[in-house]
Order: sequence, then structure tokens, then C-alpha cells
Amino acid sequence: MKGLSKQQDRSERTIETILGAAQSLFAQKGFAGTSISMIAKDACIPQSLIYHHFDNKQDLWRAVKARMITLSKITEEEPLDEDTPSDILRKILTMRFELYASSPDVARIAAWQNLDSASEQLQWGTSVRPEKWIAALEKRQRDGHIPSNLNVPFFIEWVFQSVSSAFLDPALKLMDNSQRQKEYFDMLLRCFTRMLG
Repeated sequence: MKGLSKQQDRSERTIETILGAAQSLFAQKGFAGTSISMIAKDACIPQSLIYHHFDNKQDLWRAVKARMITLSKITEEEPLDEDTPSDILRKILTMRFELYASSPDVARIAAWQNLDSASEQLQWGTSVRPEKWIAALEKRQRDGHIPSNLNVPFFIEWVFQSVSSAFLDPALKLMDNSQRQKEYFDMLLRCFTRMLG
């Protein structure tokens, strides 16, 4: 039994080493600019060990993103039936700010994903995706709580991009400045709440 736990422990450490090297390279070079051989070299392991733990580079990309979300400790809230449009917006902004503030790599990897021609296959596949938020706001729209001429998917994308682009902009200095984050959060909340009517 002890041998199995040592082997399991070694396997988990190897996976963490692979994920750490992959995250760093994906953040620097993107999906297309990073090869499995580069990751193996940075992790100081043979390529075959990466393929032992991950089916392919896309599987590794998704695992890196899932790990970043887990490490971010974001508050994963669901839209509730009683939530007002403003409540939903606050939940979206809170989750996005927590995610991007957790690591500079999050914004970089998201930006690379948007630039990659295969971005559909590289989507987050997690709770940070927009579908549940779009559905919640479209329900409020059908109920007459949001202007009928508001394109909800575009609105959500605008909210998401307003956060991610700000964390990428070194001039805004949001990454390590909680006061600036709060100011920017409050400004976005006011502006986007006005749009929701």
C-alpha cells in the first residue's frame, strides 16, 4: 500500500510540474507557439511522460486552465431566479475580477486563446464561460427587466473583455493594486448597470 501512495505522490508531483511548465509557456507563447517538446524541456522530463498523463496538447491546455481556476479560488456563483439584472452583473464582474487578479497568466492565456485560429477547441470549458450568464440575462429580458433591443451575448462579451483587457494593460496597473481594481470594478458596474436599464 505504501508503494502505491509513493507512486501516486510522484505522479501528482509530475503532473504539477508539467502543468506549471505548460502554464508558463502557454502564457508566454500561446497554444500555437508552444510545443510539447518545449514543455518537456522546461519541466525537465521526457515528452513521453507528458503523453502518459495527457492525451494531447489541447487536453494539456484545458488542464492548465482548469488548474488556474482551481488555484484562483474564485467565488463560483450561479445566477438565481430572484437575482436582478444588477445582481447578475455584480456576480459576473466579481468572478471575472477574482479570476484575473489571481495570476497574470490568466489574462495572457485568455488573450492567446482569443487570437488562436482554433479557439473553439480551446475554450475554457468551465464555470467561467458565458452561457449561463447569457441565459440568465435573456430570461430577465423576456420578463421585461432589460431593454429588448440589448444584444445580450454581445453585452456579456463586452463585460468579459472589459475586465480581461484591463488586466492586460500595464498602464492601468490593476494586477497588484486592490484599490485600482475596486475603482475600475465600481466604474464598470455603474456603466454596465445603466445599459441594463
